[in-house]
Amino acid sequence: MKDNDIAVDNPIAANSAASAEMGPLASLLAPEYPEYQGSVALAKEIFEAAPARTNIPIRRAFVRNGDGGSPAPLAEIVSRGGRGGAVAAKLYVALIWRCSAKPFNTSIAPRKWAALLGLSDPDRKGARRITNALNLLEDLKLVKLTRSRGDSSLITLLDESGDGSKYLPPSEASMIGGKERDRYFKMPVTLWTDHRAYAQRMSSGALVMLFLLLDSGSGVPTTLAEGTEQWWSVEIFQKWYAVSGPMRTRGTKELIEMGLLYVRKEAVPSYKGQGSFAKERVRNVYRLQNAALIRSNKSLDRPDLPDATTFAEKIAQLPNSMRSRPS
Repeated sequence: MKDNDIAVDNPIAANSAASAEMGPLASLLAPEYPEYQGSVALAKEIFEAAPARTNIPIRRAFVRNGDGGSPAPLAEIVSRGGRGGAVAAKLYVALIWRCSAKPFNTSIAPRKWAALLGLSDPDRKGARRITNALNLLEDLKLVKLTRSRGDSSLITLLDESGDGSKYLPPSEASMIGGKERDRYFKMPVTLWTDHRAYAQRMSSGALVMLFLLLDSGSGVPTTLAEGTEQWWSVEIFQKWYAVSGPMRTRGTKELIEMGLLYVRKEAVPSYKGQGSFAKERVRNVYRLQNAALIRSNKSLDRPDLPDATTFAEKIAQLPNSMRSRPS
């Protein structure tokens, strides 16, 4: 796909005209979030240009604290970006998705990025927010900007660690002697292309918690609609992630409301030597689900449903609680 291939037509207006002709039936067929359908259409264009990439690879160094406790780039984006932190984080992930091949750069105009992220008034206010986000990413050494008078800046992707080194997909780096720093997790592109526009609607808190859970492996499916359960000790969470308690709470709540996360309470086993009347402790156990799960082109080849040969048969074998909330 060439840089200018991402269109910015407004399909919402066309949908509105069609709705007027269809009458009452239109309200039943209308998308759940009409204001984001233009963004979803753009995301589908990126996906269709490289349909084999069903997930976006992101190095673990982007979300985990560095040696000595230095904050991860994601934490810096959220803390320094303020309300615009979510825009900068989503933009960086979108750049990884879009710039998937050498020379890992693009000159797509800010207004187009604004439209992709679902920002309001993409031609003006949205474009300014993208410009501010790019400046922040440049300050954090996550991108290199080559400015050109009267034209869009050339955006060159840099390594997720924020050390200013050249970008190379982590899978390629591992083939030429990759290091621990090249370990990565994946973000499902369905979060961008689904008509519910999950990624576009996420706040910074929800995005941070999503990345932390994906980094911890909760996005690995155990059934068609359920991921892997995950929990952290207080010590590990504080060591790995620079995330405040309120942000963790807000992000968790938002992911649950989106239907992307299930959380249950679990009693913490007692230590040896503690009496029967010791204070009981509980912890949160997290499990990503539905559109937040890592998929592949063979995602229906489920080892846990060996007797099912079609999608309908696989769904039929799932518990009722899962069939009621399909992904």
